[in-house]
Amino acid sequence: MVPEMSDFPPMLALVAGIGAIAGVGGVPGVVVVMALTMITTSWRLRLAHAMDGKPRDRARAVRKLVMAFNMIRKAVQG
Repeated sequence: MVPEMSDFPPMLALVAGIGAIAGVGGVPGVVVVMALTMITTSWRLRLAHAMDGKPRDRARAVRKLVMAFNMIRKAVQG
């Protein structure tokens, strides 16, 4: 027996991916995100393995700083 969507809490349905199929996120969006992730993963891995360790770590640190400042900006602006 397949459980109904109403049997799942909303967050569990999203985490399990069931929410996208039920219309919460939209199947076309999920397909596009999955396709782009699969395409760009190989490029990112090749780039990461081709780089020296120090520049890669700096790039990762800059990315984390940008994300942190964006989170702070969103928290302050409301």
